[in-house]
Amino acid sequence: MQLSLGTRIISRGRVSTPETRAAGTLRARTKRAADREPSRAAARRWIATHPEQHREKRRTWRYANPVKRLLQTAKDRAKSRGQEFSITEADLTPLPTHCPVLGTELQYGGTRGKDLRAKDKWALASIDRRDNAFGYVPGNVFIISLRANMLKSDGTPAEHRAVANWTENTNGTS
Repeated sequence: MQLSLGTRIISRGRVSTPETRAAGTLRARTKRAADREPSRAAARRWIATHPEQHREKRRTWRYANPVKRLLQTAKDRAKSRGQEFSITEADLTPLPTHCPVLGTELQYGGTRGKDLRAKDKWALASIDRRDNAFGYVPGNVFIISLRANMLKSDGTPAEHRAVANWTENTNGTS
């Protein structure tokens, strides 16, 4: 039974104040941190002894959580490049069904053609930054196909127009 008296909580004969609750929280965090490493070691051992099951679990998770997967890979890229990362799931949802650049149907959850379930690796959804000088921030990111992202990855608009003009003028002949 608990009895509350202002900021004090009396439970099982003990008086709890905000200070004692904070100290208890700190002890709990410290204990969780100490328990984390043995748990991680156990997980590593399981992965080493069950590689196929682990691979299937990861694959299933990717398909069940496409937005989280896109966010995690973008966060990893931002960290490795030293760029800002402040987007959330809300910035990417609702997920588009078609690439806004090429109009092709988007697929979610694959891993650049390594996954047999992906029909076309170029149709996989990819996070694109409109301006590469900025990081992954709201208003600067869009979901497009991997093919569109690769096409625009390092070209300038003038170079893209030149390639388009050349392609139209030569009709695919060289």
